[in-house]
Amino acid sequence: MKAAFDFTLLARSILAGGAFLFGTGSNAEEITLCRPYEEVYFSCQIDEKILSVCACGNVSPDNGYVQYRFGKSDKVELEYPEKSYPPRSRFSISDIWGGTWPSRI
Repeated sequence: MKAAFDFTLLARSILAGGAFLFGTGSNAEEITLCRPYEEVYFSCQIDEKILSVCACGNVSPDNGYVQYRFGKSDKVELEYPEKSYPPRSRFSISDIWGGTWPSRI
C-alpha cells in the first residue's frame, strides 16, 4: 500500500529551502538529487537529506518531465511521480506576489 503524498510538507520544504537558497550569494557547489542531464529547478539540504525538483525537456505541460525527489545522494526515498511523465495534472505553477500565498495549497 502506498502512502499518500503530503503536498503540504513539499510546499513548506520548498519555501524554507527557497528562502535559504535565494537569500544567499554563495557560489558553492550545488547539492542535488538531479541527474547531470537534468535541469535543477530547486534543491536544498535538510539535515542529512536532500530535497530536489528536477526536470528534463519541460518546454510545455505536455512535454518532458518534472520530478520531486527526497532522500540521500546514494538512496532516493521518494520520487514523485515514480515515472518520467509530462507534468500536466501532476504539477502546477502558482505565482506569489503582493505578500500573499494562495490558500488552495
